[in-house]
Amino acid sequence: MGGFFHTICDYIAPKRCIGCGTMDTWMCSSCIQKNLAIQHIPFDQAVTQALHIHSLTTIGAYGNPFWRKAITQLKFQYTVEMAPLLSLLLRETLLRHTTILQHAAQHHRKICVLPLPAHPKRLRERGFNQTELIARSFHLPPHCVLYPHALQKIRYTHSQTHFDYTTRFTNIAGTIGINQNMVLQELRSSIIILIDDVITTGATIREAAQALSTVQPSEIHALAIARG
Repeated sequence: MGGFFHTICDYIAPKRCIGCGTMDTWMCSSCIQKNLAIQHIPFDQAVTQALHIHSLTTIGAYGNPFWRKAITQLKFQYTVEMAPLLSLLLRETLLRHTTILQHAAQHHRKICVLPLPAHPKRLRERGFNQTELIARSFHLPPHCVLYPHALQKIRYTHSQTHFDYTTRFTNIAGTIGINQNMVLQELRSSIIILIDDVITTGATIREAAQALSTVQPSEIHALAIARG
């Protein structure tokens, strides 16, 4: 039934590249190459020492219509087929443009992949957590383990879009916690990779790192589609 439904949908509204309109794909390789702008954003030393956040890596700018449309197509138009494509781009970025895997192997560290959580109310509204969809499509390299529900959104917040820099930190404070039903020992001393869609001020990443401080990870890195 699902396959038949998707066939009908593709006939009525066939897939077209969000960049150039090429048929049968949401993102063609030419548009991806043209719009790819990988950026590594190191956190300042004080944040690294306090929260163990070492790096933030994004593959494009949210101000670029291509990446903005990719994210809105997934989040707000419910095109879940975008998730595996975005996941593949993050995975390739991890493998080719960071040294996280090599560092983990050298120091015999386990890598734990954690998507940023959505509040249950948001899940009911949307039907899915886009960062979890992206993380679940992540074909994990050896020694990487996905923990899709390690983090929980414990307080509902409105969209951060219209808040200024300071208000974003206030709005997000105390909203993320650790899932106490999982074995926290599994995360201890590991290298944690947080998966997000858009990162603007880094407030959500810092809040997640604060929650993870109780398990004492060795390092935290963040991978996101776009920087705001």
